[in-house]
Amino acid sequence: MQQMKFHGGYRTAVAIGALLGRALKETPEFADVDFLVPVPLHPERMRQRGYNQTEALVHGIRTHWKKPVLANVSRVQNTPAQSRLTLPERQANLRRAFALVTETSLAGKTCLVVDDVVTTGSTFAAMCQVLEAAGADCRGVFCARALLESSEKKD
Repeated sequence: MQQMKFHGGYRTAVAIGALLGRALKETPEFADVDFLVPVPLHPERMRQRGYNQTEALVHGIRTHWKKPVLANVSRVQNTPAQSRLTLPERQANLRRAFALVTETSLAGKTCLVVDDVVTTGSTFAAMCQVLEAAGADCRGVFCARALLESSEKKD
């Protein structure tokens, strides 16, 4: 995952996404998904990395599962990386970090938030807050689960 995320692993992300796409397409619980929603990067972080790994995952997913992409969510705050933060710090870090670019009604729509790693669910919750405010029902898919390092940081 670190290779994919930090060392130009675009092709790896697309390949992992393709595997996810096959699984999602064959899983009845995801049949009603209307949109795939990659977690956006702030433009500054995008320049540093060169690509958004969640967009690459979505590209791979769509090779097997042709759901439309909702590219209407933006990261409006350049927040510090979550990886070294405690649970409360993670939650505070992402407050108002995401927003809809244009006002959109998602009433009655189901959005599948796509992220590479889930640790505490703070990113997913922040994304869902924005999407649910527009009327969407949210679900999530992640490539990996990480654990916080010490017992005091557990969610």
